[in-house]
Amino acid sequence: MYLKNYQLLSYHRIREFFQDYFHCAISGGSLFNFEKQAQKDLSGFQTWVKATLQKGEVLHSDERSLRVAGKLHGMHVASNDRFTAYRLDRNRGKAAMERADILPDYQGTLAHDRFDSYSGYAYGHGLCNTHILRELIYIKEKDLLSWAQPMIDLLLSARHKVDQSQPIAKSYLTRTQNRFKKMVR
Repeated sequence: MYLKNYQLLSYHRIREFFQDYFHCAISGGSLFNFEKQAQKDLSGFQTWVKATLQKGEVLHSDERSLRVAGKLHGMHVASNDRFTAYRLDRNRGKAAMERADILPDYQGTLAHDRFDSYSGYAYGHGLCNTHILRELIYIKEKDLLSWAQPMIDLLLSARHKVDQSQPIAKSYLTRTQNRFKKMVR
């Protein structure tokens, strides 16, 4: 499962690996059957992860289009600091989010990229800092607004502070908010 779903190796490459390292011939059909059995065995865990994600104060969500067998699909992701749930669907919009069955019952704050399908949900919304940073870098590179680089610096400085895993002083939050407001003005 690790080789197929984390390292993203094909069945052919996994077969080669087992042959080369363990001198064990294994068929692609066996690998497929192992994967299906693991999915079945993990179904209770998947249900628990969804429920755990739904209970959190903050949930991160994203979606990407990708091709499967030449056809466009949506990969929907919901995560917190400990768990991630993935769902591949033939669609990318709200109907697919509903089928993933995490967002409809969520009650906290959802951090996302402003994809329009999120707007129909009544929970709190927060913008994903990675997406904000990406847009600020674009603005800076195109030399559209002079405050883009100071805003990038502020965002990265705040991120660095959070990454230190120390309690953040109220005075730091106040200074950061004041710097932000000054730049916006």
